[in-house]
Amino acid sequence: MPRTKRILVVADDTQVGRWLQLRIEALRNDCRIELDTTTGFDHRLATSGTAQFGLLFAVLDFAGTPDQPALTWLERVMGIPDTPPVVVLAEHGDELAAVSAMRRGIADYLPRKQASAELLAAAIEHGLAAHRAPAEQEVIQVTPPRAPISTSMQNPLKVPRDLIPRYLLLDT
Repeated sequence: MPRTKRILVVADDTQVGRWLQLRIEALRNDCRIELDTTTGFDHRLATSGTAQFGLLFAVLDFAGTPDQPALTWLERVMGIPDTPPVVVLAEHGDELAAVSAMRRGIADYLPRKQASAELLAAAIEHGLAAHRAPAEQEVIQVTPPRAPISTSMQNPLKVPRDLIPRYLLLDT
């Protein structure tokens, strides 16, 4: 029996949130969808977190305000450890909003008026595929050589910790 995936839909407009919930349920029978507002989501972050979810759908309004509260919200959420992949369903978004949101690390961006069943299904699949639990990540232990091979090894190269996707370097 396949494991049920949990998806959290965050929407302040309950009608839009419920619409999205019903669309996801129609597309995927292996997912359990929960609906929350941004206030409820903030409370969830303070109490239980979001690590139990495989995907987070956020319905955000990108109306032309100078401070862009939607982008500020995304920055805050993406900075939280164990945040599942985020798919944005954008109200009043444009190409600039999409690029700004993608630069903040979201998995996908869909304009709400163009969210067809095919695009929504692809976004769900992409987001769920991007989710990997920390227990599934493989760890590589890199140890320095015991003795310098040459004098050039006295200043070894600094290797970025995220050099290899899906692996975490513990020591360089």
